[in-house]
This record gives sequence, structure tokens and C-alpha cells, in this order.
Amino acid sequence: MIRFAARHHVLAFLVLYTGFHLGAAGSAEGSGSLPDQRLQLFGHLSQGYAAADLTVLPGAPPSQLSTELGLVDEGTFAYRSLALQFRYRVSDDGSLVVQLAHERNGESVVDGFRDEVELDWAFYQHNVADRFRLRVGRFPLSFGAFNEIRDVGTLLPLYRPSAAVYGENTFTSETIDGLSWAYRDEFAGGSALEVDAYAGQYDAFESSPLAPTVLEPVEARDIFGFQLWVDPPVDGLRIGAHVQTLKQSGGLVGLARALGEESTLDDYLASIVYEGEAWFARAEHRWLRPSDLQPGFGGDFDAELSSWYAHIGRRFGELGTLLVLQLEGNHYEVSLSAFNEFVEFDPILDLGLALRYAIRPEVMLKVELHRYREEQVTSRLSASSAGVGGSVSSATGELSNAVAAATNRLLQVVELDEGTYGILAVSVSF
Repeated sequence: MIRFAARHHVLAFLVLYTGFHLGAAGSAEGSGSLPDQRLQLFGHLSQGYAAADLTVLPGAPPSQLSTELGLVDEGTFAYRSLALQFRYRVSDDGSLVVQLAHERNGESVVDGFRDEVELDWAFYQHNVADRFRLRVGRFPLSFGAFNEIRDVGTLLPLYRPSAAVYGENTFTSETIDGLSWAYRDEFAGGSALEVDAYAGQYDAFESSPLAPTVLEPVEARDIFGFQLWVDPPVDGLRIGAHVQTLKQSGGLVGLARALGEESTLDDYLASIVYEGEAWFARAEHRWLRPSDLQPGFGGDFDAELSSWYAHIGRRFGELGTLLVLQLEGNHYEVSLSAFNEFVEFDPILDLGLALRYAIRPEVMLKVELHRYREEQVTSRLSASSAGVGGSVSSATGELSNAVAAATNRLLQVVELDEGTYGILAVSVSF
């Protein structure tokens, strides 16, 4: 039996071996084809080294960047993303897709919720007249410009998409177990329309701005989503919108919701993409509106969360070399009626510059440098409500203790950390 700690090495070997040895078998018939032309193999591997110079200010709560992205001062090679995908053509219009994946992000607490090797995708896809597409099973969410390729390093301008919008933490899942229906049509003048509607469920985990290092499994059910892309009659321009609603249960019981109760999450995303011959630009803005939150310390827990990124870059040559500048950030507003408290803060403001050098279209070297800060938490407090007495501090369990400590921190003005970090990576795909 292979130990868990070694499975990603086996998967990495399979990705490289398949890409550079078996891939040649299908070169005459098409990329990824094997002697049985109904079966195709695809894969990708990104291996990175990341190091950070962090300045943690006294009294600061844990950094979202350090807890989610796993940044450490001494540097680490534990940044990798790899996958092996099997696509079997059942008929001219139908395919079965299975993808195995492994991902690590430094010392991220999120990695504790991942298996060494996971069943990433497993779905059946049926196409009708090149316009309609049906998917059933576990498939990647149609969400924004990057979600379906978020781990394919040779297609990404930086090592990973914006952490603010495409985070690894609360309110985010790369895949969904369910059903999707998509439609695409092209019109005169070069315009086009894409629509993708889906429904299903997924299991994830959640943390809170009040306790960023505490993660608990959460169930997302009754998910309904809709992705729209419009290509206007302007070369290279795309405009998109995404809407999703779902119910959550479990997770941060005592902070986000009571035991056995559900909360609602509405998720909105606006996208604009320009792909010119040399220059390109992308910007996306996401709004999250959780509701029906029921904190264990009484009163209401209301939150409005927004995140965004914008980048601009230029391509050089035909292989895929490019230079890109990216700015990303987010803004949270949280109110706790039990304490008559309103707090707003900016967990991430990150400026990054990256060079992606293409040795071949399927082999990329990347180097990027980021300067970031997590701005101060600003609190506007009034007198605490009478009768709240002991509501948080008397709670029991490790989670309640963490919530109590975090809530106490919110009763004062606190500055977060700042610093720089860099990533050096190689990405291959086939």
C-alpha cells in the first residue's frame, strides 16, 4: 500500500511520463491521443518555490495570506499543483472525464482538508449540435475567467489566479456534484453568447474574519448558479456575469450558525476580459452576501464581503512569453448587533509583477514578486448591549475560545502584517 505522503510523487511521475513518452503516440492523431483513439490523456504540473519577508505587527491577528497561502519566511518548495485527466469518448457526442489531482500551498492550513491525491473531476459530458452541452457528475464550476483552468500553470499569467477572488477558503469550491446545462451561439459581426446554468451540492470548509485560523467542514446544498458570457462585436473583448445562491450547514457552529441550522449565501461576480494580439487585460469583482447567520453569543451577525483584481500585460513572441502587472484586494464589513459593533477592514491588498517565459507552449518558467499589506481593522463602537453578559467568554470548546479571543481583538484598532513574497515556478502540460 502506498503511503499518503508519497502518492503525489507517484502522480507527478505519471504526469511527466505520460506527457513526454506516451504523448508521442498520439502526435499523428492529435494531442493526448493513445492507440485506442477513444481514450485521451491530459495532464499538467506546476512546481514552485516561494519565500516571504513578513513583518507582523504586535497584537495583529493571524494573516489571511499566511494561513491560506502558506507563506513562510524561510521559503519552501511545497508549492505544487498537478493533475492527470482521462477523457474517454463514449460516442461522437458523449465523453466520460476523470481527473486525479494533488495540490499543496506551503504551510497553508487549507491543505489539512485535502487528501494527498483527490478525485478532482468525474463526470459525463454530452454535446448536441456544437451548441448545447450537458454535464452530470463532479465537474468544474463555470465561475469567472479562471476557475476551470485555475490549476493549469501553462494557461495562467501568474502561478495562481487572484487569491482574493479565487480563494482556497470560505465560500469557494472549484467543483460541484450535480448537473449543468450550457448553450453557446455565434451571431453575425463576430458577437457570441454563452450561458451555463447548474445545480447541485459540494462539501467545503469555512473560516471567519473573526477567527481566520479556525477552519471547520461545511456543507453547501441547494446550489443554483448561472454564468453568462457575451462577446460583443469587438475583437478580443468578453463581458461576463455569474450569480449563485446556496444553503450552508455545519461549519463554524456557534459563530456563523446554530447547530442544525442553515444560512444562505448569495454570490455575484462581474468580469471583463480583453485579449489583443499583444496586450491583454482582465478585471473581476465579486460580492458575497451571507444571510440568516446565527451567532452563539446572541444578536445578529451580518457581513458584506467584496473582492476584486485587475491585471494588464503584454505578450512577446508566439510561444506564450508575457509580462503582467496585477493588483488585487478585498473589503469586509461585519456587524455584531450583540455588541452594537460595526467593523470594516481590507484583509488583502496585493501588487504583483510577473514574467512568464515560454520555452515551448507547454513548458513555462515563471518568476513573480509581490508587495502586500493587510490594512488595519477599524472599529466604530458604541456601548455594549445590556444583557449580553458572558455570551462569548462563557462559551465552551476550542472554537468558542478562538471566537472569544478574536471578538476581543475586534474591540480595538489593530493593524495587520505587511511584507513581500516571491514565487519561482515551472509549469508543464500536455
